[in-house]
Amino acid sequence: MKSYFQIFLLISILSACTKEEANTEILRSDTSPVSKIISSDTLRTGSFWELTIGDSSFVVYQTLQKIHIEKKVHYLGIVANSFNKLEDIANRITLYTGLDLDEQKGTETGVQVEFEANKIKSIYLNNGTKLDKWPSNSSTTIAVQDQIDQLYPKLRNIQSNALFARKFERISLFRKDINKIYDPIQVKSPQWNFTVTGSDKILYAIYLNFSTGILSSIYITKYQL
Repeated sequence: MKSYFQIFLLISILSACTKEEANTEILRSDTSPVSKIISSDTLRTGSFWELTIGDSSFVVYQTLQKIHIEKKVHYLGIVANSFNKLEDIANRITLYTGLDLDEQKGTETGVQVEFEANKIKSIYLNNGTKLDKWPSNSSTTIAVQDQIDQLYPKLRNIQSNALFARKFERISLFRKDINKIYDPIQVKSPQWNFTVTGSDKILYAIYLNFSTGILSSIYITKYQL
């Protein structure tokens, strides 16, 4: 599949994982595939990279913004950040690096839109088809190089067309732009995740688990590249 999901890393859930740890989803990785797990650990007290157990999601986000350049954190996954009303994302699209549209039950024609430099970088269908614009047979479309601050009215027009309305049953903002301000909806997510590649060619997969908006544990897996 030639979409940006090629560079996503599916972290396998270890048989010894707790129920909390089993909430892991897809992480993005800008590295080559991993070869083996070196170690895994769960932190429930103290801190890791200044990320402190017991801090609020807002404070955790501030810490990530503080350390992301030094630690080379380029991507932050926000688990379960989906909506069923388009108006719910009207003022938050620009805070993310991508947007997914699909029916309630996933389809091969679900739409994956990736942003870069405040523009649409790419558009793919779930089946891997690369598009220059979507939909192709509509008077209103979203297209590569469109400014993301102009997407919402276009999406409203597309949704009003019965041919495409079902693709707005599940609207997802999973990929947070860490350079943008905190989105208050992040407090509802049970987990944030990211990957970092160290100078020692070790990939760190970091899962930040939250309970009612408070950082409750950090699950860390190290992979040898």
